[in-house]
Amino acid sequence: MAEEVDLELQPPLVPASGASPAALEAASRSQDRFLEIVGAGDARRYGALLMAGAHGIASMELSGHLSEAKWGTTGDELVATLVASLPG
Repeated sequence: MAEEVDLELQPPLVPASGASPAALEAASRSQDRFLEIVGAGDARRYGALLMAGAHGIASMELSGHLSEAKWGTTGDELVATLVASLPG
């Protein structure tokens, strides 16, 4: 089990400049749900995993290196698999 991390001691995530109040509220709701799923102690580790995975998937799709013919899957399916790998 991962060690619990006091998120109050972590540097805060900064919202995108010019983000609307509705966008900030939506982001807050999604972060709350994410914490419910993975737990506060694992949030940064799983968040980094999701961001790195999604970034890699998007990069491969945009460059043409993630073809369904070659890999037998799509970017959407890979993202779903990545999310399904989370605990909870």
